[in-house]
Amino acid sequence: MAGVTEKFVDIVKLALDYGVDLSKRRVFLHGDLEGADTPGESHIEKVTKALLLLDSTEGPIELWINSPGGYMVEMFGLYDIITTRQNKIVTIGFGEIASAAGLILACGDERKVTENAFFMAHESASEVMGPKSLVDAKMVQWERENNQWAILMSRHTKHTKAWWIKSWKEKKEMWLNSKEMLRHGLVDSVIPRSTQR
Repeated sequence: MAGVTEKFVDIVKLALDYGVDLSKRRVFLHGDLEGADTPGESHIEKVTKALLLLDSTEGPIELWINSPGGYMVEMFGLYDIITTRQNKIVTIGFGEIASAAGLILACGDERKVTENAFFMAHESASEVMGPKSLVDAKMVQWERENNQWAILMSRHTKHTKAWWIKSWKEKKEMWLNSKEMLRHGLVDSVIPRSTQR
């Protein structure tokens, strides 16, 4: 009985600490795609570990996303985790799916969004200080990251790399509602409102 209780405690801890609904194979990305501000694991690290854990058993995995975005390096890392899993990853956007989180929504094997969700894309920001040689090197990398983001968005949507770059350069921030996300190929479907209310 003690072994069963310990296992149950471990499962509950996993669900609370890692934002995982094991019974429905759901992971929740709610908040920034950023590293830890305090010692310990960052939110994005917990999401990554949860995806890897669920991928060790068979069945589709849902990744629910409500995020204002965050760091490009975290975005690219999570993108690679999602796109290299053995199991189908269903990304589901709700609330706000902005900046770096947009690519995470777009890269799922199946992509859904709730009716009142909003997507936002913009040129990434960079704060670089230090010697000129360091600033120059960082700016080259910043351009490469923006270019890579546009390449990956074109891989998962109806638009080209050039279209994505032009869109956020012209509009500064490009906002899309759920129907517009569907039209631009960011998602495959809009989750209908429940009729059982």
